[in-house]
Amino acid sequence: MGNDRSRSFLRPLACAAAFIPLFCILICFAGSASGEVIFKWGFKERVRQTYLVNPFDLRDETADDMNFLRVRSQLWFSVKPRQGWELFVGLNNEHRHWFKPNDRDFEIDEFIIENLYVKVTNPGGLPVTVTAGRQNIMYGEGFIFMDGGPLDGSRTGYFNALRVRIGNDRRAVELHALSNPYKEKYLPLGNSLEKPLIEVNERGAGLYYTDNSFSRVKLEAYYIYKYAENDDVEAVNGYVQTIGTRFVASAREGLSLNGEGAVQFGESFAGRDRRAFGGYLYGTYARDNRYKPKVSAGVLYLSGDDPGTDDHEGWDPLYGRWPKWSELYIYTLLHDGGIAFWTNMIAPYMKVTVTPNERVTVIMSLYAMRAARGVQGYVVPLNGSPIAGGRDRGILSIVNLKWKLNRHLSGHLLWERFDPGDYYGSLNRDPAHFLRWELFFSY
Repeated sequence: MGNDRSRSFLRPLACAAAFIPLFCILICFAGSASGEVIFKWGFKERVRQTYLVNPFDLRDETADDMNFLRVRSQLWFSVKPRQGWELFVGLNNEHRHWFKPNDRDFEIDEFIIENLYVKVTNPGGLPVTVTAGRQNIMYGEGFIFMDGGPLDGSRTGYFNALRVRIGNDRRAVELHALSNPYKEKYLPLGNSLEKPLIEVNERGAGLYYTDNSFSRVKLEAYYIYKYAENDDVEAVNGYVQTIGTRFVASAREGLSLNGEGAVQFGESFAGRDRRAFGGYLYGTYARDNRYKPKVSAGVLYLSGDDPGTDDHEGWDPLYGRWPKWSELYIYTLLHDGGIAFWTNMIAPYMKVTVTPNERVTVIMSLYAMRAARGVQGYVVPLNGSPIAGGRDRGILSIVNLKWKLNRHLSGHLLWERFDPGDYYGSLNRDPAHFLRWELFFSY
């Protein structure tokens, strides 16, 4: 057992060593062609302590509070052997130190290859960019495309994908194909713990169009296909197709308007037809004075399932399962479909940002959260609490103080509070809290 553990621990070193011949070949090949090889590297260290109160069941009576320290280390290398060619490698390890519950032993956790891709730009002078391999992808504001493995938290957000972008800075269309497995299967792991990355195996493809040809409006449109498959539970197998559009419009005097909307159709949940809609709309007013105040107000809408119909109307967040709107609320969504499974929601909100000086920014947000429909048929009762079937999810308030000392060192202090409504039962509802500090070093 010990020998197996040691071999598993050494795998990332062996994997890194395996790249050395490839680097040498690329450098030698490129050197003879262009005479210049560009090599870069960098290191990032993130330290966070998080304290959560009632994140899952919203009840003081049960012991689900958590207090832990997260330490993430990232090392990356980039080689550009010739004009238009790049090889990028990123290594990652994040381990946790638990204070509450205190019965969890320390574990150095997995050493992973976070990024490994080749990027080719303008081959043969064509307006084309090809990126192949393990890479981070974000479309728009991350509403439908941001994180390929939501169950590992913010440790990573990569996709195993092939992307082909055709166009220029004014107009471009990008095509992608990807595969997100339930557990790692494409690249070696050091100290493998068989950690799940997502509940099912996902495969997908799509295209994303961007138009910057207008003076004050940016337009985007997309079609995304995703297929989910579970070898053990055939009933969850299915596909969803998403067609949507996004715009960013700016006006004079610091006014802007952002919006995105999409429809979904397909088949899921034991053959049920899918019909869903999701989107958001918000406006922002900003002033360029001493404190640079900025006020945003808008609404988020994600359709919910109607158990009384044969169709499934619940919104599927696709690859948007990350803390876009809240670090705390993603845990309560465990009972709506999974961690960070944003669905069945109407949330008017307001956000105020002030910058006392060039190094400090304070962001305050308030969400009045409701359900688009009553409690869903698949919602798990919260620790035995009666399900009232109400539509009031509750009030979410957030205060985030960010600071930046210099280009290498930054951090934040974040506090969130959620006061639950009758969506979570008629009795025994208590507030939930999320408190976190962070130090971030980048070189």
